[in-house]
Amino acid sequence: MNKLNTLWPRLASLLILAGLLLATPALGALAQGTNYELTQGWYEGRQTFYYDFGANTPATADGTQATTAPIYVLITGLDSAGNPQMVEGQHNIVGVVPGEAGYSDLWEVVLVTVPADYQADTLKSVDDVMSSGYEMAMPGLLVNCPIVPAGSTLAEGGAPLVQGWHDGEAIYYFDFGPNPRETAPISAFITGLDDQGHPLFVEGKGTAVGRRHGDPGYSDCWYVNLVTVPAGYQA
Repeated sequence: MNKLNTLWPRLASLLILAGLLLATPALGALAQGTNYELTQGWYEGRQTFYYDFGANTPATADGTQATTAPIYVLITGLDSAGNPQMVEGQHNIVGVVPGEAGYSDLWEVVLVTVPADYQADTLKSVDDVMSSGYEMAMPGLLVNCPIVPAGSTLAEGGAPLVQGWHDGEAIYYFDFGPNPRETAPISAFITGLDDQGHPLFVEGKGTAVGRRHGDPGYSDCWYVNLVTVPAGYQA
């Protein structure tokens, strides 16, 4: 079941992280499902683990916030408590996928109110949504949902693989639930840069984070700080 349907309006306490370290190829280059393994890092001298989905999410100029892309969620209205009534069987709709300008793993929910007799998955693209004339509202909910190839899995679980729509084609994403716009710092250790300006990471040295789930200021969106250490540094 889609967490967008079940976690409204409270914030989820996530069990795993979504790092922003290594570039990920465009979705079209990932024709087959990927099994995402945990990446080991450090938190206050202890090992911690997270999933790394790559640097798909641009940050603001000062690095303090992640940029977002809209995800369209169809509802028939609100209940007496103000909770959206999702259209059963409807898959959420996005306008960008990895590799396209404007893509982000962090999505801002746009609620689209459709008639009570609306048939699920009649709308399958942003163009469909925009031409429908249906009322839209942005409730201020951001969700961490990295798009991945169909059939992808998480080595240790932690989030469901959910189908969505992009330009009438099925896409898939892991739904990690709500996440703030603010980023959290993560440190990666390097000995310098190569001739092309690429960081030379310290082999065997995990990244270091200062926050984990439940800590004030925690976020699944990490802003990378490169820490240069001497060439003889021992991991």
